[in-house]
Amino acid sequence: MGEIISSRILLNNNILYKIKLEEKEVLELKNAIKNINLFSAKLCNIPATIIQRGSNGVTKYFSVPFSLRFRKTKEYGKIFYQKLESAFEIFYVYTIIKNPF
Repeated sequence: MGEIISSRILLNNNILYKIKLEEKEVLELKNAIKNINLFSAKLCNIPATIIQRGSNGVTKYFSVPFSLRFRKTKEYGKIFYQKLESAFEIFYVYTIIKNPF
């Protein structure tokens, strides 16, 4: 995983980060260098479980914690995910498109 090597506050109160990434991570970006979101594994602190169904638990689901569940299913649109792996962790990052209605 990448790491921030320096940061600086600009005159317009934005923050400029310089990051260090491995070549594999840069290739995974597929030249998408705008609208990049940063996250830290240390902020992943909501407990979650995996639900197993079917014969011998062959079907597995990520259980969405109650604190993150939507009350109405109409509040979200399409759902996408990305799997990121480091030497010690696997991250599944889900993106839920909000419905404007």
